[in-house]
Amino acid sequence: MLKPMGKKSKALASPHSLEEWHAQALQRHASGSGGGALLLTPHHAALRIQLRYRVYKDKVRALLKKTTDRARDDTTNGQSSESVSTTVAGSVKAAVRERGVKGSSMALAAAYKARGTGGVKESEGEIQPLVIKSGKPGYVNAAQEVRPPIQDASTGWNAPEWTPPSKSFVSQSTEDDENETEEEPDTTSLSVLGASADHVLSVVDGEAVLVRGRPKNFVNVMHSSWLLSSIEDRCAEAAASLGARGLTGPHKQLTVVDIRHTVLDLLFILRSGVSENFHGRAPSPIATHHKNLVQRLVRSQSEDGQALSLDEEALRRVRRIFDSLKSDMVMPAVRCLGWILTKTWRMLFSGMHVDVESLQRVREVLEASSPNVSVVFTPTHKTHLDYLIISYLCFAYGIPLPRIAAGNNLDLPLIGSFLRANGSFFIRRSFKNDDLYKQVLQQYVHELMSDGNPIEVFVEGGRSRHGRVCKPRLGFLSMFLDYVKQQAADEGKEVLLVPISLDYDKVFEVEEYANQLLGKPKEKESLKVFFQSVWDLLFLHCGHCYVRFGEPVSMTAETSLKESAETLAIRMQTSGTITSTSIVSALLMWSRAYTTRDMLVTRAQWLVDELESRGAVVAHLEDIDELVNHALSVLNVDVEAQGVIKSKLSFPTRALEMGFYRNHLLHVFLPDMAVMGAIDSLRLKHGDHEGSEVTLDRGTVLSTAESTWKFWRHICRHDTVDLAQHLEALVLRVPHVSVTLDKVTIDVSKWRVTRIVSFALSLHWSFMDSLWLAVLASWHLKTVETCAERDTVRLAQWIARELFTRGQLQHAEAFCSESIKQAFEFLREIEILNFVSCATTGARLYKLAETSEVKLAELLEHVNGMRKPKTFLYRSDQVPASLLASEVLELVHKAAKNAKETNGRGRNGVYATWMSH
Repeated sequence: MLKPMGKKSKALASPHSLEEWHAQALQRHASGSGGGALLLTPHHAALRIQLRYRVYKDKVRALLKKTTDRARDDTTNGQSSESVSTTVAGSVKAAVRERGVKGSSMALAAAYKARGTGGVKESEGEIQPLVIKSGKPGYVNAAQEVRPPIQDASTGWNAPEWTPPSKSFVSQSTEDDENETEEEPDTTSLSVLGASADHVLSVVDGEAVLVRGRPKNFVNVMHSSWLLSSIEDRCAEAAASLGARGLTGPHKQLTVVDIRHTVLDLLFILRSGVSENFHGRAPSPIATHHKNLVQRLVRSQSEDGQALSLDEEALRRVRRIFDSLKSDMVMPAVRCLGWILTKTWRMLFSGMHVDVESLQRVREVLEASSPNVSVVFTPTHKTHLDYLIISYLCFAYGIPLPRIAAGNNLDLPLIGSFLRANGSFFIRRSFKNDDLYKQVLQQYVHELMSDGNPIEVFVEGGRSRHGRVCKPRLGFLSMFLDYVKQQAADEGKEVLLVPISLDYDKVFEVEEYANQLLGKPKEKESLKVFFQSVWDLLFLHCGHCYVRFGEPVSMTAETSLKESAETLAIRMQTSGTITSTSIVSALLMWSRAYTTRDMLVTRAQWLVDELESRGAVVAHLEDIDELVNHALSVLNVDVEAQGVIKSKLSFPTRALEMGFYRNHLLHVFLPDMAVMGAIDSLRLKHGDHEGSEVTLDRGTVLSTAESTWKFWRHICRHDTVDLAQHLEALVLRVPHVSVTLDKVTIDVSKWRVTRIVSFALSLHWSFMDSLWLAVLASWHLKTVETCAERDTVRLAQWIARELFTRGQLQHAEAFCSESIKQAFEFLREIEILNFVSCATTGARLYKLAETSEVKLAELLEHVNGMRKPKTFLYRSDQVPASLLASEVLELVHKAAKNAKETNGRGRNGVYATWMSH
C-alpha cells in the first residue's frame, strides 16, 4: 500500500512514468546491459511519481478555474483581449504567491491547459502522466536540445561556440524543486505559460537547460545516479544529465557508517574498472617486465656499439633499480582505493564535475586509434589529489588504468606498496650523473608502453605553486619520442599526449605553497606528515573540483620535441575551468582599497560575461550571488558590517594565496595585458593632461607590446598572437581608443575608468613588479662573477622586503620566487644574463652578459615606467620614482648582507612575523 505523499528530501531519477520505465526496461533488456536507472526506479517509485502529478493536477484545476472565472468577468466588463491576458497572468502570479505553488507546478498547469485545449480529455479516476512518451529517457531529449552533437573522431577539434551572455536566468529544475517548500517562485518560471505544451514538457522532464547562457556539459560524479549507473551509461552521449540535477554537499566523518552511501559505494566499485590494457588483454606480470627490460638494455647497447651483455654486478644493479621502479595493477587493491576515494570526495568536495563532452571526444580518439598508438595522460599538477582523480575517472569510465610516474619521496612504508599495487612507479628526482639509472628508467617506460599500458606523467615536474602551468620538463617527453623513433619500422607508430586540466575551488596545500614561495624550505614527506595531512582533510571543505580534457598532441618520429612540449603546455593551460574562487580573487586583487559585497557581485557579473565572450569555460553556479558567497566562504574572506570586504592583501602570504587562484584566468587576458600595458606606459611617458586626448605612434605601441609579450610568454603558456590585429580589435572593446595606419589616439579621462582596461592593467602591474625586482637583483652581478640561482632569487626577495616596507613596492604577490625566476629567464632571452652550470654540483649559475651594463640601466628605466603609476585626485598620474644607480647599489649591498647573515635559516630568518596572516 502506498503511503500518502509527503515532502521528499531527494529527487527521483528518470524515468518519470510507468510507460517510460517499461520502455527503458525493454530497451536495456534487448541490449543486454543492466543500467543504473533500473536500480533507481522500481515500480513503487514510478507510482509515487504518478501520485505526485495527481496532487499537482488538483492544484492546477483550482488555479485555472480561478483565472478563467476572473478572465470571463473582465471580458464581460468590456476589457480588451490584451488587458485580459495581462490580468490573467497577474492573477496567476498572485495565486502563486498566495498558495506557494512552485514554478514546476505552473509549468504543469500550462501543460495541462494546453493538453485540454487540444481535445484530450481525462477521466477523474485515470492517472495520465504529463510526460513525453518516448523510447529514450527524458534527459536524453533535453541533452540533445542543449548540447551540440559530438562530432566524429576523425573530424578536427573546434573551439566551443558559446552563446552570447544573457542577463536573464533560465529556471532549472533541481532536487530542491522536488521539495514542496513554501517559497516565492522565480518570475522566470512564469514565462513558460506562453510556451507550447511539448516545449514545457521537455523542460520539466529533462531537468537540464541552459544555465546563464552556457551549455551544461559537466556531470557531477558524486551524484548517486552516476555511482549506480554502469560504465556504458556513463560513456553514453547523454551522460551529462545523469548527475546534473543538483550539487552534492560535503558530508562529515559519519558518512562512513551511512548505510545508503555504503551500498552506493560498494555497487560503484563492483561495477567499475577494467582489468585489460589497450591491447585487450591483462597487463604482463612484473617478472615479464623485468625479463623484457634486460633484453631491451642489451639490444640498445648493441645498437650503440657497446658491449652485447651485462656482467653480474651490472645485472644486480639493474635488478635493484627495477625493484625501486616496478609497479603492478592488482584489481582488489584498485577497488579498495576506489572505495576510499569515493568516501574522500564526498567528504572533501561539494561536487566533482567532469566535462563529459571533452571526455567523450578523447574516448572516440582512443577507440579509433590503431594498436600501434600509445597513450600518455598529462594532467596539470596543483595538488597530490591530481593523480588520484585521474585514476578514479579511468576506473569509473572503463579506461585502462594508467601507470603513474611519481617521485620516490612518496614511496613511504605501506603507503608506497599500496600505491604500487594501483599502478604507481617511483623515480628519483635527479639522475643526471647516473647513466645506468636513466637507461633502466627509459627502457622500463618503453616496456610499459609496448605492453599497451597508458602512462600518466606530470610534465611540469612538480606541483605548480603559483596556479599557472609551469614550463614543461623534457625528460619524459624525450623518452616518448625515443620510443617512437626506435619503433619507426612499425608503420603508424605514435604516442598520443592527452592534456588534462584539474581545477579546484580550493587547494588544501595553497597556504604551504605561499610559504615556500617566500623562502620556507619544503617539508620532507614522511608517515607523520602523511597522517597529519589525512587528519587535516577530515576538516577541510574544498568546494568544487572540475576536470576537462584537451585535444591530444600526437608525437611521431618526425615530431619536434620542443614544439610538442610547448603545444602540450598551452593546451593544458587553455583546457582549464575558471572557478568561482578564481573570479573573486581576481576581483579582490583588482580593487584593493575598498570593496563591498554588492560591488563584488556587480563586478563578478561583468567578469563572467567577459570570460564567456572570450570562449572561456566558467564554473556553473546558479547565479552570481551564489558564486560570490561560495567563493568568499571557501577563501575565508571576512565580510564586515555594511558588507565591507577585508581581503588582507597587504600580507604577502595572503596575496600569494589569492594570486594562486587568480592566475587560473591569466591566459585569457594575456594579449590585452601586453597591448594595454604598452599603451598605458607610453601614455604616462607622453605626459598626458586631464581630460585631453593623447596620440601615440602606432609602431612604438606595437614594438613595446611585442617586447613585453616575450616576458608574458615566460609567465604564462599561450599561443603566438598577432598583436597588430589585437590592437585593431581593441577599438571594438574600448570605444575611447581609435587606431589608424600610424597613430593610436586615446581619451585619457575615459581610458582610466574603462573596466576592461583597469582590470587588465591590474594583472599587468603585479608581474611588472616581479620583473623590476629581478632587474634590481641583477645589479649584484656587477660585483661578482657568478651567483647561484637560489641566492639571486633570495636577494631579489630581500630587496622586495626593503622596498615593501618603504612603500615603494605596491604588490605583495611580487615576492613570488617562481615569478622572479621566470623574470630571470626573460633576461636571459634578451641577452642581459647568461646561465652556466656549476662544475661540481651542476647547479644553475647566473652571469652578467658582456656589454650588458648599459642595457641593464636602460631596462631598469623601461620596466619602472611600466609599473603602476602614482595617482592623484586633482592632477595627472605619474610614473613611480626611479632609483638612481647609487641607490640601487646601496640597496643591493644591504640586501646581500642580510641574505648572507640568514643563509640556511629558512623563512624565519628572511621574513618577520608581519608577513604571516
